[in-house]
Amino acid sequence: MKKVPTSLHEAIAQRDVSSVDPSFFPDNPTTTPIIEAMKVKCPYIMFLLHNRGADLARTDKNGRNALHHAALRNDIISINFLINRKCPKDARDNSGFTPLVLAIWKNNLANVRILVKNGVTVYPEQGPLHSMPLVTAAYFV
Repeated sequence: MKKVPTSLHEAIAQRDVSSVDPSFFPDNPTTTPIIEAMKVKCPYIMFLLHNRGADLARTDKNGRNALHHAALRNDIISINFLINRKCPKDARDNSGFTPLVLAIWKNNLANVRILVKNGVTVYPEQGPLHSMPLVTAAYFV
């Protein structure tokens, strides 16, 4: 008999598509279903969540959306998936960092290229100095 998952994380980890619901913990500020699926590298679950109406703009307690997390994890598949489905690519987290800045910080040139090729803002007009992509590149690279 198949064990029924008791949480979204378990459903995603078990790749139990029937238990994955984009409205899981709608008021939980610490994570989102898309972020959880991306963390365990389940692009199929991300695809299903998106097709069932999951909000790609939702953020965690640090103000990061799934694209921020994909950049932090050097996850090129998730980055492509999220960009192609219009996940906010210039969103700033609570520290003022964009996914581009996080990709630079992780020193992943392939992810930086994908983000830039898909139109992320390289020269923002405003924001804290420490969160400017070129400042980050000069400091961390």
